[in-house]
Amino acid sequence: MLLTPSPAPGTKAGCSHTNTSDAAQGEILRRWFEERVLPTFADRVLAFDVPAARILATFRVPEHAPLDDTLIAAIAQAAEMTIATRNTEHFEPLGVHCCNPWDLAT
Repeated sequence: MLLTPSPAPGTKAGCSHTNTSDAAQGEILRRWFEERVLPTFADRVLAFDVPAARILATFRVPEHAPLDDTLIAAIAQAAEMTIATRNTEHFEPLGVHCCNPWDLAT
């Protein structure tokens, strides 16, 4: 599962930027994003909704973690999910369940 609060590199924001610097490449990326990425992940993307916003309001940002990580944490906590990440130090102070898949002890 991919949880992301902002466009990942090469997604819509990257496609828009590429459109201004290289129109042909921008069109290829836009078509790839619209025809391949969005349909593939359509039922696997979690929205930032009211329950997540209420959880986010309880976090101390940026004292415990950067905004992008707190958005991910709030969405995961609202959905009662665990975050799989190497960056557990940003999520553990927020009280969200997380595991480091690279840590064999987890």
